[in-house]
Amino acid sequence: MIDLLIVSAFEPELEGLTVPLGRAVTVGDRKILAMPVGVGAVNAAAGTAVLIARESPLAVVFVGTAGVFPAVKARFPLHASVVAKETSAVDLALVRRLAERPKNYPDRFDLDATIGSAFGMPIARVATTGSITTDDALASELGDIGFDLENLELCGVAAACARAQVPCTAVLGISNVVGKEGREEWSRNHKAAARAAAERIITGLKSAAPQSEPKLPIA
Repeated sequence: MIDLLIVSAFEPELEGLTVPLGRAVTVGDRKILAMPVGVGAVNAAAGTAVLIARESPLAVVFVGTAGVFPAVKARFPLHASVVAKETSAVDLALVRRLAERPKNYPDRFDLDATIGSAFGMPIARVATTGSITTDDALASELGDIGFDLENLELCGVAAACARAQVPCTAVLGISNVVGKEGREEWSRNHKAAARAAAERIITGLKSAAPQSEPKLPIA
């Protein structure tokens, strides 16, 4: 059993933790393990589920990057670290009311955003999309629904945690504005944005007071 499982889409998003991947280590008073779980919600869900079953963590933290929707980019500047309070699986056909999901299909998950208040990070609603939005009009449309950020994995991680009844937190670095320039902007910024987010997690772990309650995995 470990205290905290820290996961990301791929290895570069964990570099800021400065801990070996795939091996349990102690940071502060917590035993942690960091591993990438795959790109995209399906891979992330499967990878997270395997690690939860194997490691029995008390809590999970997802760290990575996110694009900010144009309407709220002033609130979430590039390289800022943000805590997600919820995430939803977003399908354009559903958004445009051209499709519907079966009953009892979980597609929205609440997350533990307590560390946002504890460490002064802004709190956001995250759309987990099946692909990278590269159209400005679509970016505005998704933002108008009420989402702040776009990420490809978070809903998968949250679903695996919910099924296992493990608390889940997400700390995301803002890498780009969602839209036609987003992919190029992400390429320039994703390493620095992810590193900043990972460093916030490590700082929180090192400064956290000992506690027995696993629902607050960092603060």
